Amino acid sequence: ALNAVYELELQDSSAHLKSMNKFYQNVSLTMQNFNESMEDSKAFKDEVGRLAKNLASLNNIYGNMLSAMNQPKAN
Repeated sequence: ALNAVYELELQDSSAHLKSMNKFYQNVSLTMQNFNESMEDSKAFKDEVGRLAKNLASLNNIYGNMLSAMNQPKAN
């Protein structure tokens, strides 16, 4: 009887250990995904910054064109 109880406890502990290992594997995978998405987010931020600079340059050029077109004509 004591051996049977010990065997059940051992099986329960083994199942619990397997469950914990699976949990930690999932946590590890989640952390890896977070790290990858962080790199993608940084790349996106950098690209949006470049886009904003290019748009500012285009706005400056467009503003200069409008100013040149609105100059009074010389007689």
